[in-house]
Amino acid sequence: MTTKLIGADDATAGARASSELVWFSKFTAVATGTMTEFKIKVPAGYSGHVKVAIYADSGGEPAGRISYDNTSYAVVAGWNTISFPSTNILNGTVYWLAVAAEAYVVGYSGSGVERNKSITYSTYTFPDPAGTGYASDTLGDLFAGWGTLPGWANIAEVLGVPAANMSEILGVAVANVSEVDGKAV
Repeated sequence: MTTKLIGADDATAGARASSELVWFSKFTAVATGTMTEFKIKVPAGYSGHVKVAIYADSGGEPAGRISYDNTSYAVVAGWNTISFPSTNILNGTVYWLAVAAEAYVVGYSGSGVERNKSITYSTYTFPDPAGTGYASDTLGDLFAGWGTLPGWANIAEVLGVPAANMSEILGVAVANVSEVDGKAV
């Protein structure tokens, strides 16, 4: 079972009046886990193709590319789920979810922090780092990263700390933990 780790909640999607663009949308992770799905909501009546990526944040701007998929995926109206390379996400960390689109497929709702610029979709690959020359916008893009929450066996790896330090970090004796919130771990 997957859960949302980062990104937008469901909302009615407004439509964009532009194509051949790449959008970077800033989000703070709401959970720690391994992202394996990239979700994008396409407004009613629209379809097209997208490529997807996730970037680190540096000073409030998209920076180094963390993971990406330059495969062109067909998307249709509604939420679309794209398989994504396993990527560790850390709760409370700011990331930029990125979508390159060939057509009018990026839905938005409300406000957010976004960067965008024109591209040639057929030859576009996500750069590392993100680079400069992006226009700023305040629309809330309907992108999200979903995946699995860590079990106790791999939480140290996701957090990037030695497993021996987990008891100290969590404030509990990890060897004695068998249930959290009524769920086996």
